[in-house]
Amino acid sequence: MRRAICVVGVLVFTIACESDSPVEESETVPVEAVDTGAGTIVRLDPAFDELVPREAVIEHLADGFGFTEGPHWIDGDGGAGLFSDIPGNTIFRWSATDGVSTFLSPVFEGDRDGVMAGFKWHHD
Repeated sequence: MRRAICVVGVLVFTIACESDSPVEESETVPVEAVDTGAGTIVRLDPAFDELVPREAVIEHLADGFGFTEGPHWIDGDGGAGLFSDIPGNTIFRWSATDGVSTFLSPVFEGDRDGVMAGFKWHHD
């Protein structure tokens, strides 16, 4: 009985999914790839132009890092980007005026077993 119910269910599902109407193809947008020297910008959607100007270029800012995470932009003093080099245990700062500099090193200051407590309780 259970098997018959499963077979009927699959059959109903298959018939319901069948359609006589042709599948409409979405309107395709021509792909434009622009080589900017340090990389290529591929514009797949016209809305991308509202985020990234057409004259934008990819710039090589620095190298010599192991594995980086970030960036995080901070305002003030002309602004700067922070990013971390995980194997190097360092957070770097990049600004248009100063380039790359060390922001915080070392980042991880755990005990000899690698334990780091990040919670401090205060009760009045």
